[in-house]
Amino acid sequence: MELLKGYLDDSQGDSVVSVAAAVGTVNGPWKTLADLWTDVLKEFGVPYFHSKEFTVSAGPFKSWKGDEPRRRRFVQALTEAASQCRLKGLYATVPVEDLAYLNNQTKAGIDIYALAVSLCFMEMSNIYGWRKSDCVLDRLDENMQRRIDLVDEYLSGDDRYAHWWSTHLLEYAARPKGSSSKEVKELQLADFLAWESRESTERIKGVSKKTPAQQRGSHWSGQRASAVLLGHAVAAQGRVWEYERLAEVYARRHSCMCWWTPPNERYTSD
Repeated sequence: MELLKGYLDDSQGDSVVSVAAAVGTVNGPWKTLADLWTDVLKEFGVPYFHSKEFTVSAGPFKSWKGDEPRRRRFVQALTEAASQCRLKGLYATVPVEDLAYLNNQTKAGIDIYALAVSLCFMEMSNIYGWRKSDCVLDRLDENMQRRIDLVDEYLSGDDRYAHWWSTHLLEYAARPKGSSSKEVKELQLADFLAWESRESTERIKGVSKKTPAQQRGSHWSGQRASAVLLGHAVAAQGRVWEYERLAEVYARRHSCMCWWTPPNERYTSD
């Protein structure tokens, strides 16, 4: 069975951190994406795509401010390119306050980035099972190696995924130091996915520490046109890991639910 190749990136907001992966087989899909993506960039006269710069009209998009027709055409062209490549989009989104509450309850000190990467890898395992995978992570920050070590710790300690993880069927590494994601078309797609998954989650009505998890949206939101286009293009799949889901994973690792606080006791009004 053909080797899978995945590219992962993260997006951090004030209330949510999201890690997303674009996954496809090594040969056809990724070469096709690089060619088509490059064609779109050339057509619109920009050297690369970066979600934050695009959103705030910075960098190569500085002259695009207020030009909504061109911006819509650009997003549509990028998503159409991705849709032709038979790629799969995966994401894991962690609300900052939910993890902070879990850490406060358990004193676990779980790192939100390493956790989100681990949860994204779990999604890969759920979908692709025992297929061999090779993944590239964009460099999150100067603490990347420490966080890679934490990913190994988190997955090795989870009974449901420890055996799969121990086989090293999924191998991963950070983008080489000195290289730029602006040169890697595949990471530009991962950046797009991570940005949209975070933005979509943050825009779900009522997402806050005062909203019980069962009242929150937990799938790709249809509130953003760009998210809808991209979600369809790569068949985006993932989840929002609110407190109750995080608590379940933690309890599975530690076989203890004695610290768990029901939502109606945890969320209070001003």
